[in-house]
Amino acid sequence: MFLKPCAKQVFMPFLDEKFPALVRRYRERFDRSSYLRGDYPERISERIARIRQRYGFDRMPYQDEPELWAKESQLSLFED
Repeated sequence: MFLKPCAKQVFMPFLDEKFPALVRRYRERFDRSSYLRGDYPERISERIARIRQRYGFDRMPYQDEPELWAKESQLSLFED
């Protein structure tokens, strides 16, 4: 989990305005680094893994591209 500086410039004022109770937590977590460290990101990853398993997303085969994208339909930029 990360909050890059360009997103932080927009996200923190949004939190200030819409969710002021969360601002202190986010500042503590992201002031020193764009990336979260420690047990919090690990807990989130475990929670997501359980949700994926519950709904069968852990058993779905990974596809690089949709089936509708036929490789031969792609035009070459430098064809003669």
